[in-house]
Amino acid sequence: MAAHTLKGVAGNLGFSEIQKIGQRMVDNVRANIYDSLDEDFEKLKIEQKKVCELAKQL
Repeated sequence: MAAHTLKGVAGNLGFSEIQKIGQRMVDNVRANIYDSLDEDFEKLKIEQKKVCELAKQL
């Protein structure tokens, strides 16, 4: 599952908000709860943009 990998990589890199979103996605999919995935994916895209902006400043 890609969300599980994302969660692990984000944790290794210190991206705690992305890790939390990934963990929530993994937990929900494992529990067969899919109604919040679109919202979580949108949050994930926002956090990804923040990381990209920070990387550009390096």
